[in-house]
Formats: sequence, structure tokens, C-alpha cells
Amino acid sequence: MKINTKKSKSMIIIKSTERAIIRIGGNKVQQVASKKYQGCIIKEDMKCDQEVKVQIARAKEAFSKVHVELIDNELRTKFDGHETWFEFKNPVRWPSTISIDANGICDVTFNKRRHMHWNKDSIKKLNKSDVPLASVFPEYWMVEVVDNTNLTHDTCLLTVRYYNDVFNFVGPGQHLTIRQKVTGKVKKYQYTPVPMLPIVNPDNPNPGPGKSFLSNSLTHLIVKAYPQGTLSKWLCSVDMGEFIFVSEPQGTFCPTTELKGKKQIYLLAAGTGLTPMLSVILWVLQTTRKTKLHLIFFNRYEEDIIWRKEIDETTYVDGRFTVEYVLSRPSETWKGRQGRISVEMLKEMFPMFDKSSDSRFNYFGLCGQYEFSTQTEKWLTEDMGYPKKDVYKFMGQ
Repeated sequence: MKINTKKSKSMIIIKSTERAIIRIGGNKVQQVASKKYQGCIIKEDMKCDQEVKVQIARAKEAFSKVHVELIDNELRTKFDGHETWFEFKNPVRWPSTISIDANGICDVTFNKRRHMHWNKDSIKKLNKSDVPLASVFPEYWMVEVVDNTNLTHDTCLLTVRYYNDVFNFVGPGQHLTIRQKVTGKVKKYQYTPVPMLPIVNPDNPNPGPGKSFLSNSLTHLIVKAYPQGTLSKWLCSVDMGEFIFVSEPQGTFCPTTELKGKKQIYLLAAGTGLTPMLSVILWVLQTTRKTKLHLIFFNRYEEDIIWRKEIDETTYVDGRFTVEYVLSRPSETWKGRQGRISVEMLKEMFPMFDKSSDSRFNYFGLCGQYEFSTQTEKWLTEDMGYPKKDVYKFMGQ
């Protein structure tokens, strides 16, 4: 038997830090501290902390991932990673009503096409072997553009609806990937769906946990046209009736675990980094009673501020939500905070972390260009002492 020494690794599973020199054909085999085996991480010190973190991340990613699809008389559902198929013996109407509570528990309700009695055999659960090959769950779905509205000189609000009988619930802070062929090449970019503003009902500013959707509800995306962005420029100019492809929801943010026990939530957004913050704001205002939210919104110019009027209206209907606008290139008449984000600015805004003070109840959400989010995270954790678990970077805009 021949062994490839370049691909072979060795590991000693022992509590001490002993090293071993193993040679095959005179060549030294590299000794490693951890190894992934059958999907699990095994470490030489027998500790499982890394594997626990991986499993927690997987659980977060599955939060409230709800997919409902009607194919003829077959219903495909996927809740938190578990896929189930059903067959209706009698026809049902689309759209359905989908209710999702604050904990991610989902109910799907269909109306009959004909008024007739249903018995226990009217709905049959299918085994995977019963599912025809043509019904395999695709990675992307076709959506139709139903509206395209300019928000600023370089940003648009794109509104789309699934072309087929498909519903995907996008949880707070989660994003979609758009895949489209532009100028002969397939382009991909991540965008976070946004709720329409104002994000609370002035007549009922705190309706409590849970929300209901029609399965043909619209999806709204904010898109900024970058000078070198082939896909973003195409999306900002796309006509109604055109079709694009979107992926299933992606992202690991789970509000029920990330925000548990937090009293002050600070959301730092730059430009279109606003988009994941809006769904987080909505979730907090609708599912909590005392948690306070603070949006710090960074832009270059005053005319770059997206949805300023609507954001301000949201602060009027719920006093727990405040906003501060920061401009790096303000006009002479600008009276708000100005400058680029820096560790000095952060220290002016927020207290240093002290586990014996109320700062331990603070939480930070960050979204913007890569440098903005990465550097801000470093300042908050390394310079101001906040634990990394209390600082989250949203990477899909």
C-alpha cells in the first residue's frame, strides 16, 4: 500500500503537548492540532469548544429559514433545515398565509379551491423516494421586477415578486444573493431585503411578537449603483417585467440569541449598510418592551442619506428608537456630527466596557464597506474592551 506523504497528517490525542516525529519513506509527516472527521472537529487536547462554536453557528444559520413551495398539488416545506413534502388530494389556492412567531415557529394555512369535505386522507405526507426528480429544490428562484424607484442620485429601491408559487422568509439581518447574466457574464452580489418604512404602525407601535405574511408578498431591495459595479448599475436601470434570480436566505444572525438580555443596541451603518439594520430594528420594536435602539448612520453628503424622512418618522412613533446622522463631507449648514469614523469618535459616543457597569448590556451591529466594519470591530473590542460576542458584522448588504 502506498501512502501520499504530502497529503497525510498525524495527530496525538493526549492532554499534554507532546510532539511526535513520524516518517514515511524518509519524509516527515506533519503533526496537526485538530482534524475534521466525518463533519466534526477533533482536537488533540480532546476539548470540544471549537466544535460547539461550529454547531452554534449552524443553529443560528437555520433560524427562521422558512421555505414554502407549491408544485401542482405537491407542497414542499423546509423549516430550519428540515425538509418535508406533502401531497394534496384536492386542489388548494395560492397564495397561502404564513405565520411566524418571534421564536421562529411557523404555521402555513391554505384555502380550498372548491368547497368540499376533506378527510384524513386528503393530505398525504410523501417520503423522499416519492418525490419526482424534477421537483428537486433549486438554489435560486426566478423573481419578477414589479417596481424600480430612485431613492437618491445613485440608489434605487427594487421591488420583486417570486414568479412561481414560492415563499422564502428572510429573517432579521439575513440576505439574498442575486445572480444575473449581464454583458455576457454571470454576476453575483448580496443584498439584504428591507421592510417598508415607517417600520412601525403609528396606531399600534408595539403589536407584540409574531408576524403573518401572504406567500406572494413583495420583496424590497435597496441597490446602490457603483461606478465599476456591472450588476448594481444594471439593477438600478432594470425595467418592470424583467426577471432576475435570487438565492435562499443566507446569514448567521439570530436575534433571539444575539440580543438576549441586551438593554442598549447600537447599530452603526455606512451607506447601504443600513439595509440589515432596518429588519433588526423592526424585530426589536415588535418583540421587546424595554430594549432601546440607536442607529448611527454614516454618509458622505447629506443628499446621500437613504430614507431619512421615513427613519425620522419611525423615531416619532416609538421613543425607544433614536438616530444620529454623521457626514464625512458636510455642507457649511450641517449642524450634526461630522467626520470619518475613528476610535476617538467611538469613545465620544460610547462608554468603555466595564463588566461591573451597564456597558455589559450593550450590543453593537456593524455594516458598511469591509474596511468600515472590520476596523470598527477592532476599535470596539481591542481599544474599548467590548467582548467579540457583543459585536456583530453584517456582511451582506
